[in-house]
Amino acid sequence: MQVDFLDRYSRGTSLVHRLDARVKLVVALLFVALVIATPEMVAILFTEPLASWLFLAVEAWLVVAAYSLAGLPWRYLALRLLALIPFLFLLALGIPLTRGFETGWNQGAQLLARSLISLAIMITLVATTPFSQLLTAFQRLHVPQVLISILAFMYRYMFVLVDELDKMRRAKLARTFYPSLWWEVRLMGNFVGILFVRAFERAERVYAAMCARGWRGTAPTKDGEP
Repeated sequence: MQVDFLDRYSRGTSLVHRLDARVKLVVALLFVALVIATPEMVAILFTEPLASWLFLAVEAWLVVAAYSLAGLPWRYLALRLLALIPFLFLLALGIPLTRGFETGWNQGAQLLARSLISLAIMITLVATTPFSQLLTAFQRLHVPQVLISILAFMYRYMFVLVDELDKMRRAKLARTFYPSLWWEVRLMGNFVGILFVRAFERAERVYAAMCARGWRGTAPTKDGEP
């Protein structure tokens, strides 16, 4: 099981790596908010229809510059964006289908571009910051503890679920002969259902074990107090 596929390069020595996690987190969130609001803000300030694309190009260049400054492999970013492009493309395709083909294509393309830019900056954030430091930054920024706990457990058990999925995949390869594409689709549906059941059962067992060890929303201290 490969347990570092999220923050594999997070302990580097570049300038971006050395920045305080709180600074990177706040800057990344503000940048995403700026990218999302770009078409609306540009529409207020400019009448030229291509102005939004110019601003988006500048924002994309800033993300590329930050990623280059961090010294991260481009393949790392490309693989993660390519994995999400089909879902983003379907989402963007829904805009011209619902709002009309005359202006919908431009809005859909802008949605796709904004999504890719936002994902790229968040991937850069995670790739240059150890996840434990991100959780500490959330805590120091007074994010509700329940959200921090959810993120911590998600990160911890994501690798367990990935390992479980890999075992199921290898078991399938040892027992099937790929009779048809429809059969493969059915198998994938069964995979998702079985994985959900196993994840739910594991969550129940983990929660019961945590409560038995003093969990009350936060981990107990050395003095035994919650």
